[in-house]
Amino acid sequence: MATKIHASLLPAPLATDRILIDLKHIPLLGVGGDYVYIHRADPLRPALAVFDVSGHGIAPALVANRVHSAVYAIMSQGAPPPEMIERLNRFVYESFSELGIFVTLFGMELNLEAGEAYYCGSGHPPALLRKADTGRVLPLRSAHLPIGVAAHAFMGEPMEHVEIAPGDTVWLYTDGLIEIRNRAEEMLGVNGLTERVRSFDVADPQPGLAAACLEQILADQDEPEDDVTLLVAAIR
Repeated sequence: MATKIHASLLPAPLATDRILIDLKHIPLLGVGGDYVYIHRADPLRPALAVFDVSGHGIAPALVANRVHSAVYAIMSQGAPPPEMIERLNRFVYESFSELGIFVTLFGMELNLEAGEAYYCGSGHPPALLRKADTGRVLPLRSAHLPIGVAAHAFMGEPMEHVEIAPGDTVWLYTDGLIEIRNRAEEMLGVNGLTERVRSFDVADPQPGLAAACLEQILADQDEPEDDVTLLVAAIR
């Protein structure tokens, strides 16, 4: 029952003629601390948030439930990613800092008309942007403190931006993915994931894309030791 409730918090894919946002989540213990939010009020300016509550099992899942409610409430008001992170940090810091629980998060807002993506990350692995014209994979850094470790999370300018174009794909994930190991006990890491992303040719993105890509990534790896979440945003 807990597994079904946890799964119900994850959003359905967003598919329009301009973008596909698809995700796949594999909890380690049936429930976990990973979460994804997709803000779809304006189909030309969708916003994304991927976060990971520290720890495993029931306690992180309970915190993830609380954070899910906070993110939903804040983003439903149309708040941009920096405001969402600032308000979420205040909530987590005041509610859970004494428990030693913190949250890493990567947030992004896509402006499909302008061809730009605005993003900010707090203690989270870098997002990856695969450019269709060159095949290059660009890391989008996570420059701020994890949410809940200090009264203020931002280190410098809150948000950065990058150009996007049809055919490009954006890859957001949690650290459980890059911490998987192969049979030689070698960790995949950001560099290994970058190589995998570079090899994926997403010419006709359809729902199920994230699951198919994740299946290929995990094919020659040992079983994950943490929750694993992958989100792929494919610009059409």
